[in-house]
Amino acid sequence: MSSWAQQHSTAQQLQDDVTQLAAREQALREVLTVATSAALSPWLAQSQLQDAPQLSELLRVAAGWELAVEAVLGQKMQGRLGCVDSAPPSALFVLSPAPVMGPVHPQSLWQHVAQSDARLHAGLQALLGTVLCVEHTAQLWTQQSDIPEGYSWVSVDGHIATRYTLDFFAGQSADAGRLARQAELRKVSAALEVAQLAQQNHAPLLAQTQLEHAALLQAQQQSQAQYAQRAQTLPALENEWRRQQEQQAQRQSRLEAVQQTLAQVSQAI
Repeated sequence: MSSWAQQHSTAQQLQDDVTQLAAREQALREVLTVATSAALSPWLAQSQLQDAPQLSELLRVAAGWELAVEAVLGQKMQGRLGCVDSAPPSALFVLSPAPVMGPVHPQSLWQHVAQSDARLHAGLQALLGTVLCVEHTAQLWTQQSDIPEGYSWVSVDGHIATRYTLDFFAGQSADAGRLARQAELRKVSAALEVAQLAQQNHAPLLAQTQLEHAALLQAQQQSQAQYAQRAQTLPALENEWRRQQEQQAQRQSRLEAVQQTLAQVSQAI
């Protein structure tokens, strides 16, 4: 494969990567977009929360524990980060930004979101600090009597138990899978940036290769034109050569005839 063909193939692959990643990023953003109610929008603007991020955008959950966090937080994931001085006209969860409060139980669900935005830490500790993680779902009912007062247990699939209640998570709400999609969006966006950078870095090399290819193509076309021109003049040259050969033969024949006549004359004398 020529250098031009290799560079063109690389450029096409980079373009395909950028196109596919951009399409996936757009699809994820559309799925994750939550429409704000008409009644709530003016209040958000008045409270300067219209541009405040939703909690799900700031959460960073350890792999495997997304459903558990979704089950515990539920609609709170669509809440806003900020401070308010009045009540909204419709349901809304607001989390005030504050750093980490202090130590929590080592088995708490908080430990699986500790890499989230630092402004969420105090609020997340309050919400998840008393929710303890269990390895096996069956522990929720086989060891339910061991759950401490004021605590709850949660399994990786989102089922929750207190000392006296069991809440089985179906994962069918609008928020189901939201955290996993948020994580995928971050990965796709990062991959898209890398692909776009690679495309930008490859562009000058591709341009140079295209110029070299164009120059080689032009030289080839010129050579072909010269060859065609020579091919057209070759028959005329061949005809001229044959004509000269014939004339030479004729001169040689006349010379031989003259020499023969001279010889005859010489003998007669």
